[in-house]
Amino acid sequence: MSFRRKLIIAFSIVSLLPLILTIAGFEVIRRVLPRDAAMVPKRVIITLGVMVVVILVVTALLMISWIKSSILDPINQLKTAMSRIRDGNLDYICGMEDENGRIIATGSCFGPTLRCFAVSAEHQGEGLLNEIISHLM
Repeated sequence: MSFRRKLIIAFSIVSLLPLILTIAGFEVIRRVLPRDAAMVPKRVIITLGVMVVVILVVTALLMISWIKSSILDPINQLKTAMSRIRDGNLDYICGMEDENGRIIATGSCFGPTLRCFAVSAEHQGEGLLNEIISHLM
């Protein structure tokens, strides 16, 4: 998924989801209140406040988990690979990036052996592994 598409999805989730859920909450409360109610009871105002806070917290948790999986997990994978090089388990690592700078295929070697190959799920079947192996040999 491209970075631009992720930004559009993130903006939609952050802006539209709380709005839709808040409108749905108002609709439920409108149906519960009698039509001739002149003043909104204090209980309803507290309920609305709690609903808004819950909606914002749920939206924030969804965004945090999405950002963690798309940003922090690749960083942790890179740290693991760097520690293998530092420990002397790998001599050379190469990788291929897509147009957004994301690593889509990688491979490494240690002495005469080829090790640690990976191709992202979105790009499997495109012959990237062949290119990595050719580069390492």
